[in-house]
Amino acid sequence: MSSNLTINHRTEGDVCVIVPSGYLDDHGGEVLLDFIESQINLGYKFFVIDFTGTPVINSQGIAHLLETTEIVADEIAGAIGFTGLTQLSYNVFQMIGLLQMGTYYQTPDEAIAGVIE
Repeated sequence: MSSNLTINHRTEGDVCVIVPSGYLDDHGGEVLLDFIESQINLGYKFFVIDFTGTPVINSQGIAHLLETTEIVADEIAGAIGFTGLTQLSYNVFQMIGLLQMGTYYQTPDEAIAGVIE
């Protein structure tokens, strides 16, 4: 399966809401990381990633998400929220510690409110 990840985004106040669509593999993870870094360079510190359109995330994609989350949580002291995960992805996020650096929310609106608290 090759990456065809596309990224849509919008801003809600100080929050950058990212909606990836497609397969999140190594290439897709790089695309997502590069996009978030570009938003950090614009001054954003609060991010929500809505994975509703990303049903498959492989191990390389997870590695990029770990790097991305560490940058947001540790390097810029921001916050990241996740929403729209499949049950399998949620379990993987929990197992590898992504949900210790970021928070899972049931809806994008809850995530937007939660990351700026």
